[in-house]
Amino acid sequence: MKVRSVILLATDAFGGKVDGKTLLQKRLYFMSQFLGEDWGYHAHYYGPYSDVVASELVTLKVQGLVNEASNFYGVAQETGFEMKRYDYDLTQSGQEAIQWLKDQYPEESGKIYKTAKAVLAGGEIGYMDLSIAAKAYFIMKAANAERLTTEEIAAKARDFSWQVTEEQIREACRFLSELQLVKVA
Repeated sequence: MKVRSVILLATDAFGGKVDGKTLLQKRLYFMSQFLGEDWGYHAHYYGPYSDVVASELVTLKVQGLVNEASNFYGVAQETGFEMKRYDYDLTQSGQEAIQWLKDQYPEESGKIYKTAKAVLAGGEIGYMDLSIAAKAYFIMKAANAERLTTEEIAAKARDFSWQVTEEQIREACRFLSELQLVKVA
């Protein structure tokens, strides 16, 4: 199934709306891990990021299947950059496309919904905490190690210029444990 179809179905499974591009990217990152798919996730400022997902999201907007709304939060004093959050919701055409996907690809669609629910089963988590959990998991996978201490993960995070604390990593590992991606001792 194409990534854009997965994004549509996942957005529906997430309640038809996703508050923030970072939240969407990270949820889809975890979905890619559960599905065993390579959507080109790489280290980025806010954690694993996929240009493929970003591009397909633009395509969905241009096709009129999702709406994007930007919310302005001011200007960051340290950098001078605008702070915005981009929210996404399904259009009527998007809902029709979802129904078509469900009708044409019931097994694949069911798998996408099941995977999205598995990601949500980790519990209600904000985009920043989800971003830290994605960073921690990305580091563990990159290290190809079954066990890393929170101290080791935080140290490796600095290699990516990610500033995280051991406490944040501990919390992230609890979430990853809820997803059954790692075992916490």
